[in-house]
Amino acid sequence: MANKASPPVPEGRKWCHGCETALPVERFAKRSCRGRTVSQSRCRPCLAKQKQEQRVAARERFASWTVRYVPRRKRVGVPEELDSALLSLR
Repeated sequence: MANKASPPVPEGRKWCHGCETALPVERFAKRSCRGRTVSQSRCRPCLAKQKQEQRVAARERFASWTVRYVPRRKRVGVPEELDSALLSLR
């Protein structure tokens, strides 16, 4: 999938690929990449939302894996309704 090009943005602003708006450069986090500092392609709120969605997805993948491979007596932290739902998918 090719990256979408960002539209022209005024000086001192940057295009956020999350909310698709031009925002001040200060709203973007910086990261180190190959010895140089660059700013992220998403603003801080969009980056936080993306990370939260990734955490939820990882938690769901782990719960699914736990139901599939860990014996019932050893499971900890998997809600009973999720456990039953995942067992019915087998």
